[in-house]
Amino acid sequence: MVRASSQGAVTRRRAAAVAYCAVAVLLVADVAVVQGWLAPSAHGDAGLDAPAVEPSEPLPTTVTLAGGAQLTFPSPPTESSQVLLIAGSDTMLRLHTAVGPDGATYNMGEIEYPPQVNLSDPAQNLLASVSGAAGNVNGRIVEREVTEYQGAPAVEFTVEADDVRLRARHVLDGRRLLAQNVAFKGAEPDEAEDFFASLQLDGAPDATPSPTAAPTEPSPTPTS
Repeated sequence: MVRASSQGAVTRRRAAAVAYCAVAVLLVADVAVVQGWLAPSAHGDAGLDAPAVEPSEPLPTTVTLAGGAQLTFPSPPTESSQVLLIAGSDTMLRLHTAVGPDGATYNMGEIEYPPQVNLSDPAQNLLASVSGAAGNVNGRIVEREVTEYQGAPAVEFTVEADDVRLRARHVLDGRRLLAQNVAFKGAEPDEAEDFFASLQLDGAPDATPSPTAAPTEPSPTPTS
């Protein structure tokens, strides 16, 4: 029993580390170095360490991000932050992380690029972030699609890294990069689909249709 618990803890740590590195390090930091946006850290891996997040009981929790977007985690997430130097400006990286009972890790990373960063070609920036994510976790891209999400440029992709699989979506909402992923071992958890579908960008229409007003009867035409 002790051995099984130990193996479960290792699996959770591995999934959490892969997911955290994908969001916090390469998707934001190393790619930015390649693009000339970010000064490299003297501590390696941008000086970021995966936060300690313990599995939580399933309790769907909706979070509002700094930019106004909302999404629902399958269990209560923890929040961490890191200041990155991008194009000479301090930029806050915010990360929400939740771990389910099965060890799957759910992440949302968020940064807002400073004005001097050129984002005129969103697809190029998004594809660079995908390559960076795979490289930083020594994984390979098995699926990738440039698309749109609620009208914003986006890329959806899957990375395999050793025994962990990472499903991710990056959205460039104005100057704000939203990096959403789920890291898991074995079969994709049932909650993953709901987690991705729950993301509502700031100003995006609610997925729930508003009730249709009942038709009004025409006023009777007065007779002379």
